[in-house]
Amino acid sequence: MEKQTELLADIGVNRPNTAETEMPGTLESFEVLVFDDREGEISLSDRPLSIKTADEARALASRLARGHAGTAVVSRRGNTAIGEAGPALVLEQHGRIGDFD
Repeated sequence: MEKQTELLADIGVNRPNTAETEMPGTLESFEVLVFDDREGEISLSDRPLSIKTADEARALASRLARGHAGTAVVSRRGNTAIGEAGPALVLEQHGRIGDFD
């Protein structure tokens, strides 16, 4: 198990094997956050955009970054049946981003 964790870390994955650590019903969601520069202050433009897969979120964030101060792709794990959501993990960012949670 330790060897597997080291290999995953080498390719940028810093999570343990989800099958071993998560309760049944745990889902991963992906969001694209868009930030704009408003008079020198970077702030979230609108509500996060929910996207089905990490690859689709990355592609959208890359396209949207061209017209905004920055974008970020975040992943959250949680169990929607019980209203549980974990912390946001930034998978990718473009440009300048502000605070979010």
